[in-house]
Amino acid sequence: MGTRFFYCETTNEIFSNYEDYFHRVMLISSIVWSCSITGKPNLTYAEALESEKQARRLLRTFPAAVKGPFLMVASKTKRSSFNEMLEDVFGFIKDHFFEQEIVDAMEPSGRKYREATIVEVIAPNTKSSPVKAEKIRYRVQSDDGNKPKEWTVLAENLKRDRSATTRDKCKLFLKQHVEQVAGVLKIKEASFKKFVTDEKLKEQQVFFGKPPDFEQSKRLKQAEEKKNRLEQEKKNP
Repeated sequence: MGTRFFYCETTNEIFSNYEDYFHRVMLISSIVWSCSITGKPNLTYAEALESEKQARRLLRTFPAAVKGPFLMVASKTKRSSFNEMLEDVFGFIKDHFFEQEIVDAMEPSGRKYREATIVEVIAPNTKSSPVKAEKIRYRVQSDDGNKPKEWTVLAENLKRDRSATTRDKCKLFLKQHVEQVAGVLKIKEASFKKFVTDEKLKEQQVFFGKPPDFEQSKRLKQAEEKKNRLEQEKKNP
């Protein structure tokens, strides 16, 4: 008589004895699962797996040229709330474009958009304040065989693919790279190293003029004020 095996279709596992198989099936069906990528709770095992697959597919479509700048911008925020941090970064990213990003650029004639790659970002030379997004120009290059091959445009004549950096996609990307340190949301060191340091991305390539001064979360501001007040009381008892 041949050896009997028990197959768990949900996990794609094979068991040589029924007891182990039974315990695995009961474990899967009795526990409430969550998606390890999105954090979505109250799922069945199968739903959690499907959620993770969909999230991974979505993350693979996040523009490579935006990842480093996105995390650099996030590293400048002063937030304790994830949603506040997301809004700060999303607000900056949607108005700015970055080197090596693939975009649709209006050709010089103004007749149509052409797919092109940003090869240079040109901004007014100032250090006193952040340069407004509408003042930045972008040198783009197209390989579609039409002329001109290169030209310069303002941000108003550039556009991303509508699905490239949606709020939901930015939220999912940010969620993978943020952690809380002493109540403050920070970009993970490993993430910053991979997408910023190792890519030799400089602040001058993302921020023009003075870097943006993002608003501090109310809770952090109150904690900071309390700390300063206590320090003053110690100095002047």
